[in-house]
Amino acid sequence: MKKKYSISIIILIITISITTPIVIFNFPPSKTTQYYSIKSKCSIGGILSPSENITLRAGEYQEFFIIADESYLIDDVIINGTSLGPIDFFNFTEINSNQTIEVLFTKKTFIIEINTNSNGTTTPLQSEILEYGDNKKIIFSPDDGFHVSDILIDGASMGSLSEYTFYNITSNYTVEAFFEINLYSIWVSTQGNGSIIPGSISAVEHGISQNFQIAPAEGNHIIDVKINDISIGVIENYIFTNITINQTIHAIFEVNKYQINATSDINGSISSPGITLFEHGNRITYYFYPNENFTIENVSIDNISLGSINNYTFNNVDTDHSIHVVFVSTVQKYALIIGISDYKAVTDLNYCDEDADAWYSYFSSKNHIVWVLGDNTNSYSQFNGTANEKNINETIQKIISLADYNDEVTLTFSGHGDGDGNGSSYIFAWDANSGEEGYDGFIDDFELEYYLTNLRANKLFIFLDACNSGGMNETMNNSNINQIFMTTTCTENGLGWDEPALQLGAWTHFFLNQGLNNLDHENWNLTSIYLFAYDEYHTFYGDEGTWNGPTRWDHPVYYNSNKNKPFLLS
Repeated sequence: MKKKYSISIIILIITISITTPIVIFNFPPSKTTQYYSIKSKCSIGGILSPSENITLRAGEYQEFFIIADESYLIDDVIINGTSLGPIDFFNFTEINSNQTIEVLFTKKTFIIEINTNSNGTTTPLQSEILEYGDNKKIIFSPDDGFHVSDILIDGASMGSLSEYTFYNITSNYTVEAFFEINLYSIWVSTQGNGSIIPGSISAVEHGISQNFQIAPAEGNHIIDVKINDISIGVIENYIFTNITINQTIHAIFEVNKYQINATSDINGSISSPGITLFEHGNRITYYFYPNENFTIENVSIDNISLGSINNYTFNNVDTDHSIHVVFVSTVQKYALIIGISDYKAVTDLNYCDEDADAWYSYFSSKNHIVWVLGDNTNSYSQFNGTANEKNINETIQKIISLADYNDEVTLTFSGHGDGDGNGSSYIFAWDANSGEEGYDGFIDDFELEYYLTNLRANKLFIFLDACNSGGMNETMNNSNINQIFMTTTCTENGLGWDEPALQLGAWTHFFLNQGLNNLDHENWNLTSIYLFAYDEYHTFYGDEGTWNGPTRWDHPVYYNSNKNKPFLLS
């Protein structure tokens, strides 16, 4: 099939309105003159001059100048596709063909060279290339336990910095970072007599441990140790481990103090009695003062007997001590104790032998020379013979032969008693109603006074637990004795009681067991003991006419030959 073609003819009709005649000549270029073009291209960052495309006749020349902006460099000049490198001038000479020129600029770049020693890092880690006008922050990060010791910028010290910023960079730089291990101080201080070894340390490297010994001086002790002002108590050694901060250690010492417990019995005194504190190394002397009629028997230091000495000195005290002084009476003390429960010829009693044992226990503990006379039936703690009238008299005479004006004599009697109804009383010896060896077995108040006529003593104490015994007071007239104290269970018309509920004679129980054995004798003289026992006795038996048992109401009595002077048993 044949192709068909259509031809469109466009007729351009130009209508020219001419008011003034214009003549246009259109001459084609001369065939002898050739023209060539130079096309130019320039990147950002500078100028190419001239910058426009240029047409030249063959054989002509054209110079081009390449100028980079301040922040750029000429990277390359390309002529007709051939790189000529970073040149800043080119001249096209004797042009005989079309030409091209292309200029490439590149941003200026600079290097920040970063160097560090070990023990720390920088951000960025390595040297970095930056463009003209950039800003750059460098961060310095020491390892744990280290710090920045110095930063050098182009060799100039900037000191210890955590960061540094370069602004509007226009040149190369060098950065050097130096890191050093942290050093800490341990400050040592003390109060009192002692030391901490070693002393203060001003350069302790991070992470190490350090041991300290806390040493009191001789005769001193540690009372507290404080670490960074916090008490940790009494310790002799402390280790700071993995040190990461400054530390303090403070020790408080105190001089040792020792107790000296100074005591004595009641028969004298000691200087500085009781517990006294003394500092290490002190010297102290104790003096001993016996009461009247007493002397020093023994001094014990730390329970070691030193015998009879007048004073003792502790030199250079370095431990606790005790000192105890025992005084012994220069007064001899004699006691005749009579207790008769089973009589030879009269009605027996029940507890008089127990009374005798109770009195023996008391006076033997007080270092008395004791004689005990009783019946032939019962067992006694000590027994020196039958309490017949002959033995009683002979024992009294023996005591008289031994005693002198400084001594103390006691006579106690528990047994039967009676009175004549006229104020006179008598006590029953064991052989009452069947006297032996010329004696009738009865001792009345005048006989007792007679037996004691030649007694010379400082004190005489008579205790009678017998019916009607209150009339035995003739003995109070003995002028050879400095002071006489007598107490009886009743008046000359009263009764004494052998009390089953107490297993003793009632007055013996209340005066001896409740009184003498339980009360402080320095504050309770025999009059005070009597009054106390009287109240107990009265409470036990009740008011007049209301007792439980006795058929005749009565009460204990006492006699004191010198009522202005308290009577004390030694």
